Amino acid sequence: MQTPPTYTKEECIATGIRFFKRADFNNLLNEEQVASTAYIELKDGTPADEETRSAINQKSREFWNDLAAAGDFPASFRHATHTQLTAYRNLLENTFKFLARCEYHWKSDKVWMDNYGSWLRTAKKNSTDGAPKSRSKKRKAPSTGSVSPAQKARLLAPEEDEVQIPSTPITAHSVSPSRSPSLSAPEETTSAPLQVSARCIATTSISDSYIDGEHSVCHGGSDVVPLH
Repeated sequence: MQTPPTYTKEECIATGIRFFKRADFNNLLNEEQVASTAYIELKDGTPADEETRSAINQKSREFWNDLAAAGDFPASFRHATHTQLTAYRNLLENTFKFLARCEYHWKSDKVWMDNYGSWLRTAKKNSTDGAPKSRSKKRKAPSTGSVSPAQKARLLAPEEDEVQIPSTPITAHSVSPSRSPSLSAPEETTSAPLQVSARCIATTSISDSYIDGEHSVCHGGSDVVPLH
């Protein structure tokens, strides 16, 4: 779309424009001397009627609907991209040339700011998923037939918090003692009864002694007492 014409302040004042700068309008608005829509004025400074303002709003909604259909609508005026704002300004100011009679496109920008929130709420309400419809597509979950061997292995792998039960039962001889003695323990123990020397009992606790099959070994006192 072609760039709309630009006008100097002198040219606008000469034709009757009252609000070339936004500050001119804001000052009167704060003093409640003008209506909130008085900035939309025709070439001669006459305030636009309701029919003209409705036509401007309709053109704006058509533009925003196009953005929504492309899945590229902003959350607010401040989130609009430079490309979106430029396209919007060109559309309005080429269609309604009197909107171009101001500095920095502030009249077109204010139309967006005054009406976009209402359009967005309506679009969300009319949409089934709570947001304006777009052309974006969701990714489909892969079918079970397309799962690779590596993916299957990950699916079948146990979770980190699962307890792994060993295939071989744990016996008393499969766990090494907390303190390794100087004597090598045999692979299998005999059925001899536990015997602990009296001297060992006096120097340490039963938990610090062990039987190696032929001797009673005391960690605390380093006693080796024959069992026979």
